[in-house]
Amino acid sequence: MGLLSPEHIVPPLEVADLPDDEQLRAMAHAYKRELEPYLRENKPFWMRTLGVKSGTLTNIEQSASWGMSWLAARPPETPLERVKYAIPGYSLFAAPRYSSAQERELLLKAGCIPCQTKTYEVLGKVVDQYNQNREELRWVLTKIVVGLPHVLEHHTVAVHRQRTTFQTSYVFDPWIVQAPKIYVYGEWLVQMANLNILGAPRAE
Repeated sequence: MGLLSPEHIVPPLEVADLPDDEQLRAMAHAYKRELEPYLRENKPFWMRTLGVKSGTLTNIEQSASWGMSWLAARPPETPLERVKYAIPGYSLFAAPRYSSAQERELLLKAGCIPCQTKTYEVLGKVVDQYNQNREELRWVLTKIVVGLPHVLEHHTVAVHRQRTTFQTSYVFDPWIVQAPKIYVYGEWLVQMANLNILGAPRAE
């Protein structure tokens, strides 16, 4: 989820800052059009109320809400469990262990993995549309992840030219500030400096 990623802001790109390429700009327009309402709909209560733009704090609020709702649905049954759940924050860490990852991910819709999934889906439709009309594939999508595997990770989508690597990409990452932003790869990597120490970016 990228909980350790710093959130000092590297200026993202506007659509007009991208190369004058029809397919790339079509992806950017579709991304902003689809992800803005998606994030607005799934932003948790306090982040929305206070106008906070932070993927990390959004994850914390969603996880806390999940822990409380899980505890309400599955109250402790033994004296030992009651003692454990009296410890502040215990339910937040216990809930993920006793529920399916899929079930928890459905609640964390503003988390990085659901954001990555939605972004890949939106961009993929544009790529497919262009591929039907042209023989040469000019842009490809790569799901990438940075950080310590299965512990502290951040997932997003890189868009790069065919026959190049994602290290030359534009990164479509709506999670960092909970808005559909686009970064040059090197500038995006600055945002992920702490996670990069734990595990360099890699294709999924």
